[in-house]
Amino acid sequence: MIDRIKGVLIEKNPGRVVVDCSGVGYGLNITLYTYEKLGTLGSEANLYTYLHVAEGIMQMYGFSRQTERDMFFMLLSVSKIGPKMALAILSGISVENLVRAVKKGDKHSFPKISGVGGMTIERIIVELKKKIDKIDIGQGEGGEDGPRISLEEGPANEAIKALESLGYKRIHAETAIERVIKDSGADQSVEELIKKALKYI
Repeated sequence: MIDRIKGVLIEKNPGRVVVDCSGVGYGLNITLYTYEKLGTLGSEANLYTYLHVAEGIMQMYGFSRQTERDMFFMLLSVSKIGPKMALAILSGISVENLVRAVKKGDKHSFPKISGVGGMTIERIIVELKKKIDKIDIGQGEGGEDGPRISLEEGPANEAIKALESLGYKRIHAETAIERVIKDSGADQSVEELIKKALKYI
């Protein structure tokens, strides 16, 4: 099993990349989150992988974080969810927000994702409720080596509440604030967080 790939990024598109490893180009299906994490063409790419084989066809999937791949595996354990749908789900909602939504049993926190209806979301919540704690999100969007991002207190929480008052769903507000903090740091005023977050919603 190919567990991880490290090489030069030679093709990059939303949903798919090609990584050159010693002259061999590996095509990998990716989430939009991983796409945003990857550098420019010619830069080094380091991805956790999963090789799916069905009806003689091999498809490789790549993830910038091990946590994202773990969540991908967990989604595959849900009835009627295959790799394509699991990838679409992780492109529409971050691992952190997905874990929170499942724990709260809040199907309304899920954004609209093509091909993923209400029944599918209910299955995700019901079937993953008892095992979602296996997904470690303790380090937040910073990744395995990054800092934990707290959204439950301080300016971040106030900014999320303000965005909700403007009509945005909490799940979207949380994702936007997480991205702002990851990009610019947590030491920002509520006004600064809101202004920057609006660019991501």
